[in-house]
Formats: sequence, C-alpha cells, structure tokens
Amino acid sequence: MLTSDQLALLRQDLIILASIKYDEVTAELLDHYASLTEQHMANGLSFTDASKWAWAELGSGEGIQQIQTDFEKSISKRHVAIIKSYLGWPTIITTGLIATLVYVITPLMPLNSMKILMESFYLTPTLIMLYVYRTNLSNQPDRQKIFWLYLTKSFSVGYWLSFFWGFFLNDFNHKKSIDWLFQFHSTVGVFLCCLSLAYTISLLQLFKENFELKMPNLSPR
Repeated sequence: MLTSDQLALLRQDLIILASIKYDEVTAELLDHYASLTEQHMANGLSFTDASKWAWAELGSGEGIQQIQTDFEKSISKRHVAIIKSYLGWPTIITTGLIATLVYVITPLMPLNSMKILMESFYLTPTLIMLYVYRTNLSNQPDRQKIFWLYLTKSFSVGYWLSFFWGFFLNDFNHKKSIDWLFQFHSTVGVFLCCLSLAYTISLLQLFKENFELKMPNLSPR
C-alpha cells in the first residue's frame, strides 16, 4: 500500500528522529514500521495519522533507540559466551603446556631462528583476520555493517597488543642480548598469542552465525 516516497519518509523518521545508524536495524524496523502503518491505513486512517500510531506502537524515539541498544548488547553478550566456550580449562592447560615447551626449547635454538618463529606466532591472528576481510568485505551486503564495525573494534585491541609485545619488546630484548629475558618474553608471548588466536576464532564464529535483529510480530492496538 505504501509508495516509495512514503517508505522514504518512514526510513527518514528512523534515521533522524530515532538515530538508527545500523543498516540491518533500519531495515528490520522499517519493515515493522511500514507494516503497522499499512494496517492502520487499511482501517481508514491517512498515511500521516497511520504512521503516527505506528511510531507510538514501536516505542517512539526512545523506545526505538532502545531496540538498537539491545541489539548491540546482544551481540556483545553472544561474543562473551563464545569466548568463554573457547577459554575453558582445556584451552588454558594446552596453552600453558605450549608455553612451557617454548620456555624449554628457546635456549636450544639459534636466536635468529627463534625470532622468526616467534614473529610468525605473533602474526598468525592478524593474518587470519586480514584474510577474512580480504575475502569477505566485497561480498558483504549493507545488512552486515554492524558486524564489520564490531569485528574491527574488537580485533584492533588484540592487534595492537600483539604488535607491541611481539615486535617492540622482542627487538628490545635482542638489542640488550639478555638471554633469560628473551626466554621469559618468548614464553609469555606464545601464551598470549594462543589466547589471541582463540579470541580471533571466537570473532570468526560470531561472524558466521550471521547474528540478526529479531523482533516480535506487532499488530495495531
């Protein structure tokens, strides 16, 4: 029943009046907003009056903003749940054993070889995420915008931590030629890298779940 101009007005309400900034949230809310408006128009109301009733039933400005806020929180909560599933005791124990192994073999390997090995460890999570961005960014519709923003924000923290620990301190240790410090640094670095890798995998799982906003069916009052 609605024309393209009327749909554009409804979309403008969501973006300007309710400050909806994510494409997938806008699309889902617009679908409900338009449906409610059409139902009221079918009962004899004009477009203006029908849209006012529909706007109120969606929760008006603050209520609609809360829907977006809840959607953001639901993604964060789901990510935390995934992280907990990866960072259980088996993962911690395995990571600890790997770190212990690195501590033992570090004095037995040539310094340059160990440096290359450690930098490869540090780069692994970053290379995985760069591969995902490169292979998926051009194929992602606008509905995935919130995911790319969340992934970028979440991954950037781990990336800079890895960069600082893996390169700045590693280079410092080599210049100072403090063997025991390099051994300690390599052990802790591998431990953090394993945790970072688990964190990266949790982001990939979140992305593959294609988390979407789901709203209950609404009907005019």
